[in-house]
Amino acid sequence: MDEQTSISSFKARGGYWLLGQGFLFILYATALLAPIKWFALPFWGYWGQIAGALLVILGTWMGVSAFWTLGRSLTPFPAPLQNAELVAHGVYHVVRHPIYGALFLFGLGVAFWMNNLGAAAVAILLLLFFRLKSEQEEVFLVGKYPDYMAYQQKTRKRLIPFLW
Repeated sequence: MDEQTSISSFKARGGYWLLGQGFLFILYATALLAPIKWFALPFWGYWGQIAGALLVILGTWMGVSAFWTLGRSLTPFPAPLQNAELVAHGVYHVVRHPIYGALFLFGLGVAFWMNNLGAAAVAILLLLFFRLKSEQEEVFLVGKYPDYMAYQQKTRKRLIPFLW
């Protein structure tokens, strides 16, 4: 495969979404590690840390469950793999894009736990980014799986179970 073919394959599979996601992950890590005092969240006592710990636990459970359920169908690209099957069981029975939701919950939880407003803001940007990325992913999924539209109707929540 020549360089031009691999670049067009990268684009066709939604590779630019990966670059944007990588940029936001770097921005999150930078905000999380920035020693700037005005990045503190306005929480009283340990309530922010408790809420953060619960979000980290929920995000971790959701992400591990989604990885486990997807198995060989897992790909970081929005376009599904050639030999992938539609997964609609496990955590995918409750939410259509649980890995994206898990990354948001985990990121917001760590930001709360560390009392970091900058990281919380970037976690919210990640949520908005994942909302857009999931729209593109669903275009690919509808094109590949005839049953995907019925799955969308049955599984109404896109990113966060019972909320959104």
